Amino acid sequence: MARRPTYIPPDPIRVERCEASGNKIIYPSAAVAEGAARQAYWDYGSEVGPYQDPRCGHWHLTRRERD
Repeated sequence: MARRPTYIPPDPIRVERCEASGNKIIYPSAAVAEGAARQAYWDYGSEVGPYQDPRCGHWHLTRRERD
C-alpha cells in the first residue's frame, strides 16, 4: 500500500505595513496588489483597487477611484 503524501502547509505570508501611508499594507508589485483587490471582492464584496503611493512608492489598496 502506498503512503499518503505528507501535507506541507505553505509559508505564512509576512505582512508589511507602511507608516508613511497610515499603516496600510505594502504589496510588492501592481500584480500582487491587483490579486489582493480581486480576493477582497470575492471574500468581502469590497470594491478596492491598487495604486502606487507617490509619497512612499509602495503599492496599496484604496476604495477611492484613482485617476
